[in-house]
Amino acid sequence: MGSSLKHQFEFFLKYLIERLQPSPQEDKQEDSSGARIGRRIAYKGTNLDEREVLLGALIQFVGDPSFMINVYVNYDCDLHSENIFEGIIDVFAKVC
Repeated sequence: MGSSLKHQFEFFLKYLIERLQPSPQEDKQEDSSGARIGRRIAYKGTNLDEREVLLGALIQFVGDPSFMINVYVNYDCDLHSENIFEGIIDVFAKVC
């Protein structure tokens, strides 16, 4: 990955990951008897359509066979960069 766009791409991927992460606040839904019937996860300022577009973009990136390897090598192995690979895996584990 070219060093001239490394920081911009890192910022873009961090933005995708942040917007797709559920916030710590969850609305627990209960029926009239007080039994828990489900939960609704709150997201950080994104509506359903925005999350769908962001997740679609992330899925397209991950569809490239060398993308995740390049992310790991260029970001997670770099002491001065964020753990982007870890963030992507975390998003997929929570959202999908």
